[in-house]
Amino acid sequence: MDQDRNQAIREILEAMVLMRRDIVSRRKIPSGDRAMSRGQGIVLAIAGDQDGLSIKDVAERMDISGSAATQLIDSSVKEGLLTREVDPNDRRIMRISLTDEGKSRLQKFREARVKAMSKVLSSLDEQEIG
Repeated sequence: MDQDRNQAIREILEAMVLMRRDIVSRRKIPSGDRAMSRGQGIVLAIAGDQDGLSIKDVAERMDISGSAATQLIDSSVKEGLLTREVDPNDRRIMRISLTDEGKSRLQKFREARVKAMSKVLSSLDEQEIG
């Protein structure tokens, strides 16, 4: 049994290496009719997890500079995926929220990630995954 478990672990590790190479090699990830950058997908995921975050919050969660976060957020605002509003308590702070289109694209982005992971783990049966 331990040999079977160790073999399954080795297969998972090999699959993870292949998956990482596949993900890193892609600049864009399908998300419905259009593809989005990984960074943009991460911004949408962060905004989807907590509404009303500041740009600084997003930068900290992504471990990137404020200007890099601003660029990702700006592109998402231009595409109609996020809204940006001034914080009513502090006019220096901008808060972001997902639009309906952003929510739809985020759902498609998450589905694409699950599909990619399913492909990577296809050699494992349900018991090995669970």
